[in-house]
Amino acid sequence: MSIMIWLIVPFCISCSFSGIVFGHIPTLSLRDFSVLSHRICYVIIFDPPCDISLSKLVANLSQAWKHVQSIQFYRFTLDDFMQNGGNGIIDIDPPLRFVKNCGPAIVIPKMVKDRTCLMHSIHKDEKRSATIVPKNAGENFVEFINNICGTFLTENGDLNATGKRIEALKKNLHNVENKTVTLHQLNRRCASPDLKYFFYSGICRTGEENCYKDNLSSECATQENTFVPLERCEETDKLPNKQQFISEYLFRSKPVIFRKAVHHWHAFRKWTWDFFMQSYGDVNVHVKLSPTVEFEGVESKTLWNSANLTIPAAIQQALDNADLVTVRPAGVEMKFKDFLNLMNETTNTTNKLFAYLEYTSMRSYFAGLENDVNEMPFVKNMLNLNHLNIWMSDGNTLGKLHFDEYDNFLCQIRGKKQLILFDPHQSYRLYEGHILEAMFTYRNGTFHRDKLLKSTSMTMSPVDITLPDFEKFPLAKNAVPLNCTISEGDVLFLPSFWWHEVQSYPSEVEHQNIAVNFWYEPFWKKEFPCRFCMWIYEKPKLKIKLPPGASFVDEEQSVLHSVSLSLPKRFLGKPGSSRRGHTIFYSERSISAFMMNKLIVALKIAVWCVFVINNLMVVWMLSNDCNEKFADLSNFTKIFNVEMRKTDAYLNALTRILENLNVSSEICI
Repeated sequence: MSIMIWLIVPFCISCSFSGIVFGHIPTLSLRDFSVLSHRICYVIIFDPPCDISLSKLVANLSQAWKHVQSIQFYRFTLDDFMQNGGNGIIDIDPPLRFVKNCGPAIVIPKMVKDRTCLMHSIHKDEKRSATIVPKNAGENFVEFINNICGTFLTENGDLNATGKRIEALKKNLHNVENKTVTLHQLNRRCASPDLKYFFYSGICRTGEENCYKDNLSSECATQENTFVPLERCEETDKLPNKQQFISEYLFRSKPVIFRKAVHHWHAFRKWTWDFFMQSYGDVNVHVKLSPTVEFEGVESKTLWNSANLTIPAAIQQALDNADLVTVRPAGVEMKFKDFLNLMNETTNTTNKLFAYLEYTSMRSYFAGLENDVNEMPFVKNMLNLNHLNIWMSDGNTLGKLHFDEYDNFLCQIRGKKQLILFDPHQSYRLYEGHILEAMFTYRNGTFHRDKLLKSTSMTMSPVDITLPDFEKFPLAKNAVPLNCTISEGDVLFLPSFWWHEVQSYPSEVEHQNIAVNFWYEPFWKKEFPCRFCMWIYEKPKLKIKLPPGASFVDEEQSVLHSVSLSLPKRFLGKPGSSRRGHTIFYSERSISAFMMNKLIVALKIAVWCVFVINNLMVVWMLSNDCNEKFADLSNFTKIFNVEMRKTDAYLNALTRILENLNVSSEICI
């Protein structure tokens, strides 16, 4: 009887502490955790905890945030985690070891699916990473969770000021829905399936079926478009200031054309054919070659020799359009002067060869050329510039429908470009997804379709907007286009993830098309390829910086204030600096630290006395050959010792809290 009493005492102590510390947080086995959703952020506390005050705070938050779907709270038992290889499932830095009889609180962020490669979808799940909550997180704990989970919550689980501002911005994002004509309406009003002439010449085709696929120089019958209203980009002759650009265009993800904004650049006077030949003629460049004006369009895979290409079955099944390929142009290395000569030759002849210098870094290939261009004054020293590219051709190129993951300023130097845009909300109508890639090869003056790749494109649409197949892509009927045409000296701000198809036209004198684009770290991001993924605002990774002293709007209502602030330091507050003084704030009632100190001393003495007596009894029974009773008692002892370690961990955690409150514990056991 006495033995059972000694065994029950530590269980009661452990259970009472467990109820106070963990509240209603459910216990989760490591096995069950492995099947939980990767799209949720998890806050985990270990049983027993090393920091009871922090565990109590987690328990309170778990109740206040019950309605929050993006964050869930659980507890792990330390024994289950260590015995079942928890460090192999969750990457905790540093890994948990048996050096302590308690565990920390950790936050496991949701996993952003790697959509860049379909091969990842047939591999096993990746190891989850976790961040240990700092011991001195204290009153900054909510902000710590927000930073790790990408949320904007208050202690009550409501949106904080920044979160409310972000939601307001999302509701105000620009789109062209219900403002203009759809692809299907264009198709019907033009009475023709071929919209190439309409988009790039303002003309509706009226010719026969065999005229529909002709190029823009076709002599098939046409009629002027006088009745199809195609929405156009906003245009302005006046440059905005920083405040205007951010609030009217950047925050809203709204395209805009700044007319004659860069006509003063040195590039307009210097960048002649003679200048390029003399200054950069011997530079080696990578040039794209195509047998048609179309670059990176989509066509049937049956046109390509796929005999030597084996695609894994799982990848084949994951492709929405396994019968299509994105056609990449042939890539060749040549001297820049040879490229310039090639442009002149193709301009003056009817050769089926089109050359394009695209996505070419000015800093890598043309040293010093960037001195002839300038960033827009309203974004300089505010947005982070990732790439500065130059684009050159004879002006007869058509870049097929795609998007870029950057905020883009497209500056026209020679010729003009017409861009047909679709806002990112329409990605599902354009069937965003992986498409197999193929690449032309160019040998002995002839193009060959013999190079199917094992890679996929992620930013191209399978929908041909100039000749849409509504039977294969019925959602494309409701896609709404936007026309943005820029001429020499104009700048188009094209926000990230806006779909665009680009038709280039040559300049009247030199018969060239030259453009420069500035790609900046985007304000809004999204996962891709993903048709229904929504916008992401990533506060820890946001690269916008306000210039010193800049203040645009009221701090409490503007996301700019939150953006401009650096992230808080890793909670470097001093121990015991709680505003609640020497009151143990994790308790429901105010208990003085002095009284709690005495209680801990008494409990530790009692627990260790029980521990010693229990083990002495085991030794006595062994020495007296009590084999029958010993088997049962041994099992009790194993469980008893586990619970003893937990109870001891609780008491040690309380002791550390008292030390942080600058109260002498005087515990010497």
